[in-house]
Amino acid sequence: MPRLTSYIDMYAGAKGLLSEWLDRAACGGRTDLMDPPLDQRTDARRYTALALCRSCPVRLDCQDWVLGQPGSFTPGWIVGGMTEGEIAKWRLAAGLIPEGYKRCSRCHLVKALDEFYPHALTLDGRQSACGECDRAIQRKRASHVQKGA
Repeated sequence: MPRLTSYIDMYAGAKGLLSEWLDRAACGGRTDLMDPPLDQRTDARRYTALALCRSCPVRLDCQDWVLGQPGSFTPGWIVGGMTEGEIAKWRLAAGLIPEGYKRCSRCHLVKALDEFYPHALTLDGRQSACGECDRAIQRKRASHVQKGA
């Protein structure tokens, strides 16, 4: 039986998706290091976890696994030699936008939904332009109105 970390046990294990590489993972049984509670996530722990993960013989298999998960799925703090932020950047580069985010139609940046004003007639309930771009549009309109007056 492979040694499991909590995120793999909860997600892959529960779905019967255990891969043959799991029993060789260096992080097996190290949830204290790889996915500690939020209040225990220190820089020293992150560096230690990344060092363990990046020297793991199945790191590339793990990376493939985590990058193949749905965009909103975050399996742990450090996975496949990457932090949660690095995983999110890879997913964005691949065109996957995590749940709770959207791309602004004006600046084309991916931002959290709360950075978009509400709009009752859209599918996600938010305007297509982010708040920053919307304010720039409003300033431009106001300057045109002042020039015409």
